[in-house]
Amino acid sequence: MPAAEFWRLTPAQFFRMCELAGERIKREDRRTGMLLTVIRRILGDKKAELWDFFPEHKDVVADEKARVAKVKANMRALVGLQKAGKK
Repeated sequence: MPAAEFWRLTPAQFFRMCELAGERIKREDRRTGMLLTVIRRILGDKKAELWDFFPEHKDVVADEKARVAKVKANMRALVGLQKAGKK
């Protein structure tokens, strides 16, 4: 990004840009951790986990699992309502 364009950013744009950069770094860390986990498991460490390399991401994945579970529950409820409406 050219300097002139950077200085024209609004605070909201700047903070969003920082947010996106942080998300990109987390994705890259996660990919690296997964690769290292696979290599360690191939070499015989069957208990290797992503958290061994990036423990700071453990809470993020737990939040993601909770969000996915909530979406699944909502979808099941929606399907149940649709089936009940057809009867």
